[in-house]
Amino acid sequence: MADKANDLTNHAIQRLGQRGVSEEDARAVLGRDPFSYYHDDQWKLGYWDPKSKVFVAKTIDGNINTVMTDVDQAYINRLQGGR
Repeated sequence: MADKANDLTNHAIQRLGQRGVSEEDARAVLGRDPFSYYHDDQWKLGYWDPKSKVFVAKTIDGNINTVMTDVDQAYINRLQGGR
């Protein structure tokens, strides 16, 4: 059974396409260990694959709200507060 927290909405799938990220790649990134970070007055979960440089973020309630490409380690470090 699919993990509902990783279900992609039609809107999310549309955004993936606009950014050149396949559903398969997004799901692979979501399979990685998440890290929590505080952004725009809310806690979020970030998922990042250093090889593909794809970053996916979810709000704490599980909504996928960010998909970015070409994300480097420095950006992830900033999200994590310089860790």
